Amino acid sequence: MTKNDHSLVYRKRVSCTCKWEVKFSYRVAFTLAVFEAKRLLVLALEIFAEWQVIRIAGGTQPIALALADITLGLPCALIAVHIIRRRRLDLSSTRRVLRCLLIMIIACVAVNTSTLVSIGHHISVRQETLINVFNASMHLYVTAASYKYAIDEIQFTLRCCGHSSYTDWFLFDWQKVDYASREEMAGQNKISDEDFRSLGVPFSCCSLQATAPCMHLEMTDDKTINVKGCAEVISPILLRIVIVAYVTTITLIVIQVLLGFLIARVRHSDLK
Repeated sequence: MTKNDHSLVYRKRVSCTCKWEVKFSYRVAFTLAVFEAKRLLVLALEIFAEWQVIRIAGGTQPIALALADITLGLPCALIAVHIIRRRRLDLSSTRRVLRCLLIMIIACVAVNTSTLVSIGHHISVRQETLINVFNASMHLYVTAASYKYAIDEIQFTLRCCGHSSYTDWFLFDWQKVDYASREEMAGQNKISDEDFRSLGVPFSCCSLQATAPCMHLEMTDDKTINVKGCAEVISPILLRIVIVAYVTTITLIVIQVLLGFLIARVRHSDLK
């Protein structure tokens, strides 16, 4: 009998002695590995395409938790596939590995549950909430470079301006221009700078479809800028992201709980 024949007989013997838990566990572990890989791909695409929207909307913590689950869950699923596929009922080391896998799966379920809670707590798709968040970010346009970069990218990419309209920029001095020195102002009555500052918006509000030069400072009309508010544009984007995140995370929790249950049964059968 050749070496290949011995290998074939051995595989047949193993396949015949496998219980249904082992076979089903292998399929569930493989499915979990595929879902974790897909989640990593989707998350990478969302971060690449909509990172500034996610960050301003408060999605940094859910993203971090999702990455933590992938970091732990994907290797766990791959190890489970490998161990279950090459499982030996008479090896005590396999039981120790199954125990470690069970602990890792429980940790993944806990992280994914925290992700669901974090999404519901930090991210809102309601336009009223987004208006408040974007308005607060607009007031940090000059003082915080990260917010300036985020707002400029959102307004330029999504072709919007302000939280509700381009006129939102008229309501405060977003350029932080000093119209007079402190010594000059000390001898004058306190007055508002609204009578002196020009009506203007950031350059990122300029419309890409306008054929004329963009007049975003000392504006007399809105023909060369985007007039739609950003909250109206961001809301459906966030809704899509949140729906995908909820569906993906809940699906992973169900698969992980099922795999944990099957691994626990396999390990219990080995102990008998």
